[in-house]
Amino acid sequence: MDQYDKRTLKTTDDYRYLLNNKGNFESSYILPLITSDNIAPEVPLTASLAWGENYQRAYIWNDYFYVDNQQDVAWNNLFKQIYIANEILDGVMESQNGTTAQKLAVAAEARVHRAFAYFSLANQYAEVYDPTKADSQPGLPLLLTGDLFQNLSGVTLARIYEQMITDLSLATENLPNFPTFNYQPSRIAPYALLSRVCLSVG
Repeated sequence: MDQYDKRTLKTTDDYRYLLNNKGNFESSYILPLITSDNIAPEVPLTASLAWGENYQRAYIWNDYFYVDNQQDVAWNNLFKQIYIANEILDGVMESQNGTTAQKLAVAAEARVHRAFAYFSLANQYAEVYDPTKADSQPGLPLLLTGDLFQNLSGVTLARIYEQMITDLSLATENLPNFPTFNYQPSRIAPYALLSRVCLSVG
């Protein structure tokens, strides 16, 4: 492969561009919408058929949504977001041609995205948080580095929420009051998400 056929993350701007690709972070869930009562029952048959069989099964609360040869797109997308955030957090502070403030801001945005991905995962794939037994409630795999071969065993739900709170608390320290673009997290974003997380844990 020619050396110009690939791009590696070297400069702070490289990490910024990765964050600015908003398509990486736009998709977070679909099944909670389809299984809710927010979709009118008179959806035309042609439209419901266009969803695909897995979404049709979800809409009628079938015993199963996916079959063996299908993957859960929401699960995949959210862990992709976590992987990208982890790649940024693993390398941005040692990147080239950026000020410390710029690097800290990029890392803070990555923490917000990682926390939101875990919040979305926890609310779709884990039990409702119970403060009296969260230390033993099964949670999710907690991935905090970009290593593709790390342990995928789940941690407790309490540990997942603890990480969200840590990420969001750290993010508030290094984000601007107003974003450069409306899809970038500003300081209000981690505070808003932190309020939802705290509401969930009571």
